[in-house]
Amino acid sequence: MGDIDGFKHDNLDSPSGRFQPEVGTTLAIAFAEAVPAKMVKGYNNPSPYGAYSVDGGANWTAFGSTPAGASGGGTRSIAISPNGTNIVWCPPGAACSYSVNNGGAWTTCGGGIPAGLEPVADRSNSNKFYAVDGLTGQIWVSSNGGQTFAVGATGLGILPSYQLADVSLKSTLGIDG
Repeated sequence: MGDIDGFKHDNLDSPSGRFQPEVGTTLAIAFAEAVPAKMVKGYNNPSPYGAYSVDGGANWTAFGSTPAGASGGGTRSIAISPNGTNIVWCPPGAACSYSVNNGGAWTTCGGGIPAGLEPVADRSNSNKFYAVDGLTGQIWVSSNGGQTFAVGATGLGILPSYQLADVSLKSTLGIDG
C-alpha cells in the first residue's frame, strides 16, 4: 500500500486531510523554496500523472498535459524552481522535460540529459536544476531553468543498475550551486 495521495499537515499531531482530488499514491513531491505554498507532485494514475498546488497542498490541479511518452508520474521525478515558475519532470517513458506554465505544456530538455534521472532544483537560484547519473558518475546541470542541461561534474562513484534507487542528490538551502 502506498501513501494514498499524501496528506497535508498543518501541525505534527495529525493530518488535516488527504490531498484533493484523490488520485492514489504520490510518488514524487517538491515545493518552491521562495513560495512554499507552491508545490508539484507526480503519481501513477490517472493521466496526466502530475499536478500542482498553490495553497500548500490543500487542493491540487492536474497538469494540462504530460511529456510525450510518459507512462506514470515516477518516483523522485519532479522538481520546481525556488520562485515556482519552472518545473522539471523526468517521468517514466519520457525524456526529461520542463514547463513554464504549471504543466500546461512540456518541452524536452536539451543537451542530452538521460531520461529517468531525479531532477533537483537549486534552493536559491531559480535558473538552476541538477540531476545525478549513477551509471556514469556524472552530475548534469541546467543554468537556464531546465531548458538545457550539460555535464557539470564527472568522476563520481558509479553504481550497478540494480542500485540506482540508492542514488540521491540534494541542494543546500541558501547556497547557489
